[in-house]
Amino acid sequence: MLNPGIDKLFKKLLTSDQKRYAFEDLQAEMYKREEEQNQRLRTNIGNLPGLPWYKLPE
Repeated sequence: MLNPGIDKLFKKLLTSDQKRYAFEDLQAEMYKREEEQNQRLRTNIGNLPGLPWYKLPE
């Protein structure tokens, strides 16, 4: 065991990193789902200029 103060700080940093990684994973999943939804809207409704899901043709 480290010095109690250092040990406490280390555990806090570890928890902080875990939260950051969890947030990054959640954010990546949200972007993925948003793009999937936009693709469904482009397919079902149409890829029309002015709509929020409009994507320039490649």
